[in-house]
Amino acid sequence: MTKREAIPQTFILDAEAEISIIYEVFPKRIEECHGNHEFDEADEVNRELISFKILLDDGEIDLTSRLTEEEKNKIVQTKLDV
Repeated sequence: MTKREAIPQTFILDAEAEISIIYEVFPKRIEECHGNHEFDEADEVNRELISFKILLDDGEIDLTSRLTEEEKNKIVQTKLDV
């Protein structure tokens, strides 16, 4: 007689977070010191999660509305390679 057995497996999925990053922008300044150097002193002041999706081979699952505020904050505070 055959039997069925469940074997746990772990899969890594791709996700996409769309985040609005708000900057306080100042006019660029130029200083002369062995040539002209341009300085950009914009400061990030806030981040807001716009959407969070799990990407699949045949589509996506949008989890944005299912996340708590704490989970959204954790996502936007993650160090991102931009």
